[in-house]
Amino acid sequence: MTGSQIRVGVVGCGGAAFGIHLPVLADHPDFAVAAVHDRDPGRAEAAAARFGARARDLRTLLRTCDLVAVLTGVHEPLVEQALAAGRHVFVEKPVSLDLATSRRLLAAAAEAGLLLEVGVMRAYDPAVHALLAAAGSATVHARLIKRDSSDITARAPYLPAGFGPYTFEHDPIPAHPADLEGEQLQALKLLLRQGYHLLSVAVLADPELTPLACTLTAGGHGLRAELVGSAGARWDYELGDNPEGGYGEHVHLLAENTSVTLSFGPPYGPGSAACLITPSDGPGVGVSGFGNPFAAMWQAFADRMHHPAPALSLAASGDIALTVEGLAAALARLCPATTPGQLAGLEPMKAPSR
Repeated sequence: MTGSQIRVGVVGCGGAAFGIHLPVLADHPDFAVAAVHDRDPGRAEAAAARFGARARDLRTLLRTCDLVAVLTGVHEPLVEQALAAGRHVFVEKPVSLDLATSRRLLAAAAEAGLLLEVGVMRAYDPAVHALLAAAGSATVHARLIKRDSSDITARAPYLPAGFGPYTFEHDPIPAHPADLEGEQLQALKLLLRQGYHLLSVAVLADPELTPLACTLTAGGHGLRAELVGSAGARWDYELGDNPEGGYGEHVHLLAENTSVTLSFGPPYGPGSAACLITPSDGPGVGVSGFGNPFAAMWQAFADRMHHPAPALSLAASGDIALTVEGLAAALARLCPATTPGQLAGLEPMKAPSR
């Protein structure tokens, strides 16, 4: 499409919509938030009032929009409906807990000549590009760490008054690999729901990572993993709660002649709190002000919609998503396959909150 605003319909008005995507879309000259939909009409009305859209039923939204942004917890049925209606789709990560389902949806979009963009926002993050440029291609050891105890409190200021976190407790069970259970399934959920963005940084740095080990920690609420890069580099990966509270997400890359650290801020709210530290920076000093990675991501999607590349069989974000989701599945299968009843403290399979 060329020469006009892209009409976006947003499905799912939770924290990701209010705190991340709708503010970017409402301010972007290439997009017009034409419609919003939520299974709770009050949430949709609140989103429509705040961002200058109209609350619509799903059928009307699909009929009147160019691009459908799926921001719900369970994505697959809505992605299928949007593609069947001939609409381009943006879907928050992961596409699915089931890699085969993700592949099927991306292939269906490509066959129909539609874009299915995925929220792998670190692929567009200026701070990540600065990190990889500073480290070069000779990484010998990497550590990726995320400790987060603040997700609900971080989202709260962006939600409408009177609305709590959206739990999706009445949604269907999301698709997931039939051969995973117990610790393996819990590991997959952690990797794709909480650790997706760190994994995407890893595959951007080295798309040929090989998983070596994966173990759950803290009663199933945390995870440690080890991978090896294509040139033999060691990659250590850790997810868990922050014992001090708050949010911490860091990537440490040790190269042959240098080291570099990138620390991220929480994703909710405007701008970016990323800080890049290299040996040339003094103590407590680093480079920041990289800009909003979500704005960079949506700009890339706008460019692709205005200037599509027919030769591409899959959208670039879809290729990255399949690599990330495939890596997560391989890591999860390295965990012991205990049954849910044998692992105390694990939550039953359910849709995530947003």
